[in-house]
Amino acid sequence: MDNIIAVNNTATDDDNYKKKFGETIRRLRQQKGLSPKVFLESSVVPICSKRHLNRIETGESLPTVHTQNKLLAALRVTPLEFQYMLNGEDMLSFNNHFAEIWTLCNNNNYADAQKEFDELKKQDYCNINNPIIAQALLLLEGFFLVYVHKDIKVCLDKLYQALRLTRTNVLAKNNTPKCAVIAESIFTLNEYRILNLIAVALDESGQSKLITKMYKALCKSLNSKKIDSSISVKLLATIYYNLADALINENKYSEALEVCKEGISFCKNNSRFGRYAEILYCKAKVLICIGHIVSADSTFKKSYNVARDHGNEALASKIKSVIADKYNIHL
Repeated sequence: MDNIIAVNNTATDDDNYKKKFGETIRRLRQQKGLSPKVFLESSVVPICSKRHLNRIETGESLPTVHTQNKLLAALRVTPLEFQYMLNGEDMLSFNNHFAEIWTLCNNNNYADAQKEFDELKKQDYCNINNPIIAQALLLLEGFFLVYVHKDIKVCLDKLYQALRLTRTNVLAKNNTPKCAVIAESIFTLNEYRILNLIAVALDESGQSKLITKMYKALCKSLNSKKIDSSISVKLLATIYYNLADALINENKYSEALEVCKEGISFCKNNSRFGRYAEILYCKAKVLICIGHIVSADSTFKKSYNVARDHGNEALASKIKSVIADKYNIHL
């Protein structure tokens, strides 16, 4: 009798898990506004049949671990995030609110970003005991400390704390980033953002040799065939730009030029026109440094035109002003 009860309880638990799993998958898919057919067809990697997806979403079938991973990758959700969703946490609302704030930060709209950040922390779904949420909050704090308050030491403390919540193996005891480990690892989007921001902060504190190694490691990681393409598209152009700029500061012009070429090719293939203009600007700086004045002049003009043609007037104006003041080139 005891054995029968145990089996029945296990069966009930399995049924509940399948139901929760399916409901969460369906909610994530519907949030993206995708029908089952469109969702399956839009995935780069084949996931399963439409019939199988229906059985998963209705709780009739639990997919294999392999299929689960493909589903989560297509939905742009990490396994850890999904686990918290299964436990009833509203990660969707948190992630959407965070994304809005991050967009404001990237657009240099710091005042509105700070207001939204303060509002986010008041929400019921902002559970600081959840390491993913705590990490995202520390990332935002680190961002404001770098770009608004200019407090590099406190910023680095926050970012190291954020990284250690999910990645204890990429920092030495003295918090020095382990570049060899970074190069061979794959990270979540926010973990990449933290690592990039650490490099930015280290650059501000004058540790140029270390940041060059970090950007090279991040480039290798982001070029891995194992990485989710949506992450590399969002971040790799930025890393190419930062690496090229760091190499220029170290007077490593031939290496910087090669990085610019890689970055330009990546931007063209992935429609990252803002970074395309910036990397063209970096390339022009290299050409100036090695004495190719005519090529530099035309490349500066091209960077300006790319920014302007794609509606980034702020960047176009910045490029125009800098090259006039620093290089006496007038567009």
